[in-house]
Parts: sequence; structure tokens; C-alpha cells
Amino acid sequence: MRKNICLAFMALLSCTMLTSVSAQYSLTVESAPAAFTPGHTIYRFYVNMADATDKFSAVYGNDQENLIINTPSGTFNSIYNAGWSASGLSPLFLGVFPDMAEDTYATIGLDGPASGTDADPSLVEDANLLPTISSYFVNGGTNLSVNTLTGGSWYVLNTAANALPDANLRVVIMQITTPGTVDGIINFQVFPLGVGADQQQISIPFNGAGTFTAGGAPADVLGCTDMTACNYDAAATLDDGTCAVLDECGVCGGTGIPAGDCDCNGNQLDALGVCGGACAADVDGNGVCDNAEILGCMDSTACNYDMTATQDDGSCAVVDECGVCGGTGIPAGDCDCNGNQLDALGVCGGACAADVDGNGVCDNAEILGCMDSTACNYNMAATQDDGSCAGFDALGVCAGSCVADVDGNGVCDNAEVLGCMDTNACNYNSSATQEDGSCDFCSCGGGGGPAASPYTLTVEGAPSAYVAGSSIYRFYVNLTDATDKFSAVYGNDQENLIVNTPAGIFNSAANSSWSASGISPVFLAFFPDMADDSYATIGLDGPATGGAADPSLVEDIALSPTVSDYFVNGGTGLNVNTLTGASWYVLNTATNALPDPSTLRVLVMQITTAGTVDGTINFQVFPLGIGADQQQVSIDFSGAGTFTSGGSTGPSNACGCTDSTASNYDPAAVYDDGSCISTVSGCTDSTACNYDSAANLDDGTCTVLDECGVCGGTGIPAGDCDCNGNQLDALGVCGGACAADVDGNGVCDDAEILGCMDSTACNYDMTATQDDGSCAVVDECGVC
Repeated sequence: MRKNICLAFMALLSCTMLTSVSAQYSLTVESAPAAFTPGHTIYRFYVNMADATDKFSAVYGNDQENLIINTPSGTFNSIYNAGWSASGLSPLFLGVFPDMAEDTYATIGLDGPASGTDADPSLVEDANLLPTISSYFVNGGTNLSVNTLTGGSWYVLNTAANALPDANLRVVIMQITTPGTVDGIINFQVFPLGVGADQQQISIPFNGAGTFTAGGAPADVLGCTDMTACNYDAAATLDDGTCAVLDECGVCGGTGIPAGDCDCNGNQLDALGVCGGACAADVDGNGVCDNAEILGCMDSTACNYDMTATQDDGSCAVVDECGVCGGTGIPAGDCDCNGNQLDALGVCGGACAADVDGNGVCDNAEILGCMDSTACNYNMAATQDDGSCAGFDALGVCAGSCVADVDGNGVCDNAEVLGCMDTNACNYNSSATQEDGSCDFCSCGGGGGPAASPYTLTVEGAPSAYVAGSSIYRFYVNLTDATDKFSAVYGNDQENLIVNTPAGIFNSAANSSWSASGISPVFLAFFPDMADDSYATIGLDGPATGGAADPSLVEDIALSPTVSDYFVNGGTGLNVNTLTGASWYVLNTATNALPDPSTLRVLVMQITTAGTVDGTINFQVFPLGIGADQQQVSIDFSGAGTFTSGGSTGPSNACGCTDSTASNYDPAAVYDDGSCISTVSGCTDSTACNYDSAANLDDGTCTVLDECGVCGGTGIPAGDCDCNGNQLDALGVCGGACAADVDGNGVCDDAEILGCMDSTACNYDMTATQDDGSCAVVDECGVC
């Protein structure tokens, strides 16, 4: 991976400086009065090339070769071009603001914004210049002197079509409109025959209009210098004696009409007195040559009058009832002049053989369909009902089969796909049509785990105010320190820069630039939808002012689309994936390289689209502003949210306990992961009889079982014989019901059983508990 973004174009010029300069290249300055800026003169600067394959690279200046432009009376700068180059001269505005065409600007081969394979020039400059190149061309400067070590340059890459000269082998590099004089020194770099290794740097002084060479002296141009001559050469500086005048035939330096001819083409008069005519005779003297006479009817009231005829042939006639010139009218039995009869519909010459239902439509022309105007499939063109009339189903589909759509989501109930529909969830189901409550926000690790870089990307979405049905997505890189500096957004074959917008992006016709530099506050009142334009940027939502700098763009022209084309022509996708790739960037000296001091973030892109947006952003940051410590970060994104370089493709899910009453409450958590531990007071001693396994805070209530098995009880009360509140009865039974046992036989008095207790008696009662004196013996007869 290429870890550094090359921004050292000026260093390249300094290292390859040549001491000898080719005389093949010169500078032509043309002047003309300004049409819309009274009292001003427009000076256009052209570099004259030697071959159609030569390529123009750059205009530059530094401490070795100063770039100097002196305009002591100041320059005219249209308020409608907020840029330093011609890229802001949108053709859309020229009809409304014609003085834009007379704006002062720098360029390379262009009079407006680049299109096709052309490329708008890029600018690098030392911010310590006073004024800077961009300030001179925007604020009506009186002098530009690029003379520092870093210096400045406007340039295009070798791949841009506008690096080649025009049909006159020249390249326009600058336009200056001023009420006074202009002079100075122009330094430029050329690639002879397009070969970069053979580059030449040429320095040419100039003063006003003319053609100038590297030696500083205008080059003589031979030609006629007499302005009254027909061959006057405005470019000539030295008369070569060829001046001439027009003769009577309009020939410059000619001898006029030859003797005997009637015109300048060598013709004579013919029989009709026509110069150069071919008529040999006109016998009847009607002014028509005999061999050109046209025979025909010359009576203008006749139906066969021939306005081209020059001689009447007696053929004049009149129109009959059928409109036939000289005809005999409608034949008997016919209904018209064409030999037709009435058909079944009473149409003369009609083709209808029958109309059985008598509806005025021929049977073979009937159109079958639903003729009920209240039906959803009503066919207003139908002439015969076919019984197909139907109504709308639950989805509003005519003759559809959907019985119900209870939730009104446009999906039939029997076709619903249940699943999680929250894009922030780990188990988000893009195919789901109905939420089933299964969303899980935490099983995937709270948004992809820790980020690999401290710098993150935030995408904010909001409805568009001027583009119906669209949303505006603003992309911010979040820095960590107020002194961090943002360098560039980039892409190449190792780290692809990808922006997917399948529904296309909105591009205001009022901003012809790929960046925010074309969104001039002057135009917003006239074209308010400019505020919703899609553009690339670094920290700006309009043209740069003060110490800020509009971002520069370098890009591989082989990209399809290029970065500039995507942001100008409403692209559906951008994929910067070639070896050269592309990047928009600012130098370390630009104030907009620093983050917003209140939010510590930098705006890098705005996308307005009616659909979705996702992709990958690669960017370079200088921590604490130190270039040697640069970091390159790659972050995937999808829709709105905050994204990290750790692989998150959606907003970070901060998971944890969200219950503020829990002992492990996490105030940073967004989603509850089920880990909450509620604060439960109770006995935490597992040996205690009132141990609470759910308690996590001991409340000092732990106790033991008493003799009655009561947790924390005081035992058997005094006087009781057990834990149930009982006392001993007359029989000594705890809780017994015996009130007395007078005889002390262990049987309660009210439970005594009276009977004979003598086991030798014949009436012995083994169940008796108290002898009642009834014992007897068997008499001699065996009777007890």
C-alpha cells in the first residue's frame, strides 16, 4: 500500500529545472476591448507549441524563476465566478450574467468547466504569498509575484485532453481583464511530443499584446501592414511589400473584367440578353427561349391551369362533382365518387359486413373488456362486456389475490417474512417485512469490537428541502485533538474508495464543479437547490475564504466514472480502484485542514439521493498536525450512523446494563444485553435459616431455627408442653382432651368402659376399663 499521498508538484519542477530553453515555444498575448466591462481590455495569453502531440503541463513560479503579473490598475473579477480558474464559468449562467465571459482567471486550455476527458487545472501554492495565486484571480489584484521557495503552480496531469494544443497549435493559459496595462514574466513547463522525461521549463517576459520569445523580444511576423489593403495581416509586424486592392470583380490584386465579356466569369450576352445565358433563339419574343417553351393550359380559371406553361395548348377544362378535372361525375348506383356502396353501418365504402348487436360497432371490430366504470379494470375503449370486471384486493392490486394486509405495510399477510427489521441489530434481516420482536443488539459484540483507529466516521441524514423524495447525507471525519490536521480522501488499487448510490445522486445544474467551490453564496438566492448539491470537500460547504483553500483533485482519467464526473453528472456509483487512483486534498497550511473546534470533526462529502448510500471511505490525517506521523484510515459505512475502522458496517451498538437501579448499571449502554444485576437486600449467609439466594446485599437479618423449627423464633412458651401452644391433660398427654382420671387408671373418666374385669367370670369383658360389679359364674345348668 502506498502510505503517502504525493503532494509535491512544486518540488518536481525545482528538481528538473533546465538551464537551456527551446526556442520552439513562444508566448502570444492577444487584446480586445471588453464588451460588458466599459473601459477595460481583455488580454488572452497563449503558449505556442511546436507539434500537435506536445503536451502542456503547468504554469509555475518560485524563488529561482519568479512568476510576475503586473496590473497596476487592478483586474476585473466577476462576482459570479467564485473560483480562481475557468471551472466556475458555467454556461448555464452566461445568458444571465454575460460579464462572466470577461472574468480574470487562470486556465489550461479551457474557457469553462472541464467535460469529457478534459480536466480542470489543479492549484498548489505557498500560503505565505501575498497575494496568493487564488486571491489574485478572485479579488481583483494589482500585482502577483510568486517568488518563495515553495512558490505556486496551476497544472493538469499528462492524461488530460486539454494538455494538448488546439488546431492552431496553441494552449490558452490565462485571461486578464484590466482598465490599464499588463506586463510581467510567464514560466511554463512543456512535454515535447508528450514525453514527460523530456520536459522543458521556459521563462518568457511580456509587455502588453504581441508574440514574445524566451529572449524577451517580440518575434517579427512578415506580411502586409497597410490596414486599407485587401490582404492586410493584423499579425504582421514587418511589411513585405505584398499589399494590394480589390478589382471590380472582388479579386485582391486582380485586373477586372476582360474586354468583350459581360461579367467577371468570362460570359457573354445570349438571345434573351442574359449574361452567360445558353439561349440561341426566341422566335415568338415572349422572353422564353424556344427550346425551353412549356406547353399547357394558360387559363388561370381552368382546373388544369399550368402556371409554368409559357405557350397555351388548348387543353383547358373544369372540375366535375367528384372533383375530377374534366370528369363525368358519380356513376349511377354508387354512393360516392370512388365507386363505393353503403356497408352494414351505413358507411359509404365501409368494410363492415355485419353489426348483429346494433351498437354501431362492426362485429369484427368489437373490443372485449370490462365496461363497468366502477370496476378497477374498467376499459373505456371496450365496446362489448366480457364479464371480466373486478375490484381491488387488500393491497390495492386490481383483481389481485390478497385477502388481507392487517398491518398495512403493503405485503399480503400470507406473504409476510418475519424477522428483525432494525438495521442496528446483530440479526437484522434485510428480507423481513414484519418485525417479530427477535432483534438482538448485543450478541455480535456491541458493534464489531474495539476500533483499530481513534478516528471515526459519522454520516448524518436529513430530508432534502428542495429535492422531493431525497435525503441529504453529510460525511464527517471525527478527529481527537483540535491541532489534528486532515489531509486527503483517497482511493487506489490497494485501498478502494467506494460510494454506492444505486438511485443516482442529485447535482444542481447551477454548480458545475465537483467540489463545494462552485456553491457561491451569491447564487443561493436564485438557485436555492444548490445547497442540496452532491459534492466532495474538505471542511467547506462553499468556496474558500481567508486562510482556507479549495481542495485540489488528482485522478486517473481511465476511471469510469472519474471522481469529477461522478460529482457533476449524478452518478450511481464511484469505485476508485486503479494503480494511479484519485484523491482530493488540501495542503497542511490551509485552515480548513483543522477540525471544527467545537465538534472536532471535518466535513468531507455531501450526497443527496432518493435511495440508499454505502461504501468505503479512505482518508489521511496528520496527528497534532505532524506530517511525519500521518495515519491512513479505511472505514466501511452504510446509511446514517457512526462507523469505526474495526469493521463495523452500522452504528455502534453500545451494549450493557441499562437499568439504573441495578448494581452493574452502565450509563454508556444503548442496548440492554441482559446482564443487569438488581440490588436485592437480604440474608447472604447460606447456613442461616433465612438465607436468600437472590440477595446480593446482606441486611443483617440472618438467624437460626429455634426448638420449634421457627426461623428466628424464641422456642416453647413457658407453661406449654409443645410448640403448638398445648398443655398436659389429666392423663399427662400434651394437648390431650382428658379433664379427669379420678381412679388413676390411665383412662379418662369420660372414656371409661364399665364391665366385668374378672377374667375367671363367665361374663368377663376384656374391653372394660372399670369393673361395674357384674361378674358372674356358670350355674349347674350351664347358665352364666
